Amino acid sequence: MVIPGDEKLDASVMPNPSNSFFTLLIRSSNKNPVQVKVTNILGQVVEKHDKMAVNAALQMGNKWPAGSYLIEVTQSDQRKLVKIVKTN
Repeated sequence: MVIPGDEKLDASVMPNPSNSFFTLLIRSSNKNPVQVKVTNILGQVVEKHDKMAVNAALQMGNKWPAGSYLIEVTQSDQRKLVKIVKTN
């Protein structure tokens, strides 16, 4: 049983840094869909996913150039930020 307000959103990325792709793992006891937005160091959106299922994995970044990126995972009123580094 989940107590309202006790839902916790968690996001982790492996491997980090990476020279190919990243796997984003999203976990939450709340079953509402999540939004994933990836921005580069300049704040430009490089990838976006709406209405993703929770407790899922997403592979991304294979075609991104080397650099630093920020992954923002949002669900209801919760937000998780993860910084990742893509190498050559």
